[in-house]
Amino acid sequence: MLIIGLIILAAPVLSVYMDKAGTAMFFYSGKAHGDKDRKNRIVRCVLSMMIFGMISLTGYMNGCAMSKQERLAEELDGQQPGGIKGKVYEIRQSGDEWRVYVYAEWITFGRGDSEETVEYRGRSKVLLYMEDVGSLKTGMKLTLSCSLSRPDSADNPGEFDAREYYSHKGIYIVGKDISILECGEDYSRIGDILFRLRIKSGEITDSVFGETDGSVIKAMLLGDKSGIDRDTKKLFQMNGIAHILAISGVHIAIIGMTLFGVLRRLTGSYMASGIMAISVIVLYGVMTGMASSTVRAMIMMVISVIGQVKGRSPDMLTSAGTASVIQALIDPGIILDAGFQLSFAAVLGMAVPGALMKKLIPTKNKVVSTLVMNLAITLATGPLVIFYYYQFPLYSIFLNLLIVPLVSV
Repeated sequence: MLIIGLIILAAPVLSVYMDKAGTAMFFYSGKAHGDKDRKNRIVRCVLSMMIFGMISLTGYMNGCAMSKQERLAEELDGQQPGGIKGKVYEIRQSGDEWRVYVYAEWITFGRGDSEETVEYRGRSKVLLYMEDVGSLKTGMKLTLSCSLSRPDSADNPGEFDAREYYSHKGIYIVGKDISILECGEDYSRIGDILFRLRIKSGEITDSVFGETDGSVIKAMLLGDKSGIDRDTKKLFQMNGIAHILAISGVHIAIIGMTLFGVLRRLTGSYMASGIMAISVIVLYGVMTGMASSTVRAMIMMVISVIGQVKGRSPDMLTSAGTASVIQALIDPGIILDAGFQLSFAAVLGMAVPGALMKKLIPTKNKVVSTLVMNLAITLATGPLVIFYYYQFPLYSIFLNLLIVPLVSV
């Protein structure tokens, strides 16, 4: 984790010293890009190194906390009766069951067949499977008893590995057979409104489009893939267009940047427009579940908007590097997540081979330009697609040429 942080942050630190920082680094400089004052650049470089040190330390501490939680989960031998005290931070419906995500402050369970108990105090994520959430709301504190275990691991190569999947999200323990002993009255008003809005939007989508098509629309707009049947999901994967089911940069650009542009024309203020657009995007991200691709797009959009407010030019690589560091600091295990890797690979594809290919193939034809960019993204994400999904449709380059513009519509 520390090595990855060093690699990612080396370029921004050097760019500050050389005074070629982009949008993401505007907060280090007190003057415009043309400033050649060596003393000021040295001060900014020292400040960058200090911030880098704090970032590295934070990442190291978070990594240690994750390792401690993983060791705790290894103490579980099958399903063990236990108890949890914590706060609900997300509620999701998956078919006929509910998934409740809790920040646990205290966990206890029995050790094997002995009477010895294991107790852990410290913040950790726990996933609870419930048949009905009743009056449970986001932000509520609760005490419960349940059956604790580790997520299921894959028995065969290529099979979905729930244990590995959830470990990348910082979840090592799941609970079933929930019995709530105590529940607080305080809850997050905003979180509850977003939860109810998401549920209501899903119901309206199903009633308008039907169950099959509605499941695809809900995945694209609400980040809810639970209703998509296996055949439909496989069809998207086999054609190389599964990415349109994830809330990513396209969604954030359509909603956030469009709103920012409209508000800027109406108000004439970059600051007011930026604050309102960022607020809407953050709320939208929370409502849709804050997937890694969503968070990446949100951070890059926030950096871009702030840069425009400050009169700075955008820099995709620096913004992407900043986004990756922030995400890795919050959850170190996310760097092993397929969605995280594919999301940043797509950005790198646009920024590096995409920019190079545009210079090698100069054209004003939008179709050719889009095809070149699709090819660059495919070259960047192709190895990861093959590694994770064991297949690679060559015609997806041309299919995306048609599909991606239609996503906006």
